[in-house]
Amino acid sequence: MIIRCLASGSSGNCIVLEENGKLVLLDVGIRLADIKKGIQYRVSDVEFFFVSHRHIDHRLSDSKLEKMGIDGFQPYKCENQIQVFKKHGWYLRSFPLPHGEDVKNCGTYIMSPEGHKLLYLVDFQYSAYKFTKLAIDTIIIECNHDDVIEKDENEGHWEHSVRNHSSISTVCEFLRVNRTDNLKTVILAHISENNLNVKDAVFRVKEAVGSDCNVFVADKGVTIDTDE
Repeated sequence: MIIRCLASGSSGNCIVLEENGKLVLLDVGIRLADIKKGIQYRVSDVEFFFVSHRHIDHRLSDSKLEKMGIDGFQPYKCENQIQVFKKHGWYLRSFPLPHGEDVKNCGTYIMSPEGHKLLYLVDFQYSAYKFTKLAIDTIIIECNHDDVIEKDENEGHWEHSVRNHSSISTVCEFLRVNRTDNLKTVILAHISENNLNVKDAVFRVKEAVGSDCNVFVADKGVTIDTDE
């Protein structure tokens, strides 16, 4: 499977999965024109898109994609956030992730037609779920900030970042709990550049997952082949 990062962060989020020439979009929080450019205008190859929650940096282009006839899996809109979505051999099962009292937010388990098994978790405080029985091979996970960050002048922004997004310790603990021998790829997403020492975070994550697992940062334009 090829994973391509079009954008990841508070200014917009969109990650592309590609398998057998077909595309899946994880969050669509950037302009439609940028999505089209990022997928080399292969709109007809897009199977569906997933949206984690209602914040605009994750769903900016959802309605435009729907108008183009592309299906969306948006479980945060449902009262029960544990939902199943199936299409053309893809299987997704969503699960709730806390992201503030008034925001319904969902992660998702993904199994591709070729049997790749992924987790996608962004904009979350913590996860109450354990996934070791699912033989996950790839985890795309928000690693937003260091464990201790200084308050900035905008205290409301600081509270939102610290309380509603995952810290490096949260990420490492989640990976330790959920790591199995099947895990080969971890991608750190939705990083706050001002609040995270990225080099240190990658080092700590590598310690948590072991030398057999590759660790990447979801910088714009990064392309990862999980089968290499």
